[in-house]
Amino acid sequence: MSEKETKEKHRKLKIQIRPAAYFAMVAMLFFAVGFVVNDIYFTGNVVSEMPGKIDKNIVASDVLGIINKNMQLRGSPNTASLVSVVEESGLYKITISIGGQEIPVYATQDGKYYIDAAYPIDEIKKQLDAASAAQSPETPKKDRPEAHVFVMSLCPFGLQFLKAYIPVIELLGDKADLQVNFVHYAMHGKKEIDENTRMYCVEKEERDKFTQYLRCFVESGNGEDCLNKTGIDATKIQTCMQETDEQFNITGLYNDKSTWSNGRYPPYLVNADLTSLYGVRGSPTFVINDKVVKVARSAEAIKDAICSAFTEPPEECNRTLREDPESPGLGPVGSGTSPSGDSQCK
Repeated sequence: MSEKETKEKHRKLKIQIRPAAYFAMVAMLFFAVGFVVNDIYFTGNVVSEMPGKIDKNIVASDVLGIINKNMQLRGSPNTASLVSVVEESGLYKITISIGGQEIPVYATQDGKYYIDAAYPIDEIKKQLDAASAAQSPETPKKDRPEAHVFVMSLCPFGLQFLKAYIPVIELLGDKADLQVNFVHYAMHGKKEIDENTRMYCVEKEERDKFTQYLRCFVESGNGEDCLNKTGIDATKIQTCMQETDEQFNITGLYNDKSTWSNGRYPPYLVNADLTSLYGVRGSPTFVINDKVVKVARSAEAIKDAICSAFTEPPEECNRTLREDPESPGLGPVGSGTSPSGDSQCK
């Protein structure tokens, strides 16, 4: 077979790579060739001590011997045969046939290193960019954006998000509808359920003092004390909490363990209509203009995400907020330095 015919054959055999399937394909080739022996991958086997460039046929013969030896050790009934060997991108591309399937493998031209697979970098970049774009299409824009963060009030990651969210509410609260909502179950006991309801009522009854209350709570974790410190009418909030409890049967569901998720987590249904609408599955979950989005847990990242959802961003969007992610759990706003992460309570 001429070299031209060989190249034409390889063009016909070229595999189209899909984003999710590429590495699965490589894994299947590993299995077919039998490169795994006692959990050791042959990623750099010395096949010759000869210095400099070695004839491609000699290198191909050495690689073929390695493959067949490993299949023998694995008890495989198959035998690999050589189809072709050509120079490609500074390597030898060695095409072998196992059970009627042609598989490309590679080796350095000095014959020292065997390479089980070559990953086409440009193609992988294109596929990853396409996958990223498909997963994160642009957030819809509105004249007045609407944002919801769904949390459990004692979830450390929910608290982390709230600490970053508070400065954004303070900056953009007059320009956008920025809300705090609650996941439809609680993971941190009756204390969390009570605080969820208290927070819900402060947001509902004392909206102008809600951010002050949030800032106090995420730092201290003492809701009752924060009512006093922020000058909120505790009696009004208590009345709201009782009415909310009755409306959503909060205590009744807590006492009836047959309603608990997996027998462990009581339902909390104050915002169940929204959690169902957006498919909320953990704390925190962030929604902008009816789209679930993922952002770093820093004030600047959250501000940028909301500002990108304005049809015409207001002047406040030009202000730079703190770029460092907040730390999980209770603590001062603006003191975190830990990596943002995307952990949730769920």
